[in-house]
Amino acid sequence: MSEKTQMAFLFMADTIRRDAAAYAEKCANYQNAARRRAERSRAEPAPAAAPPKPGPEEEIVPAPAAIRRQLEALIREGRG
Repeated sequence: MSEKTQMAFLFMADTIRRDAAAYAEKCANYQNAARRRAERSRAEPAPAAAPPKPGPEEEIVPAPAAIRRQLEALIREGRG
């Protein structure tokens, strides 16, 4: 390698080493966090799922008597 190439490589090598060490530390932190989550999930029972709460669009409201009579008449006539 030429002297210029060696000089450039020296600057880049330090940065690469520093970045590689930081990345290795970051990976180790993620692995430790994942291990702790897995241990916690094995130790604690899963929470029971709560039944879904009905929304306003899911509420069933009985139809007024007049409308029920109209629907019954339509069904009898074969329109419904």
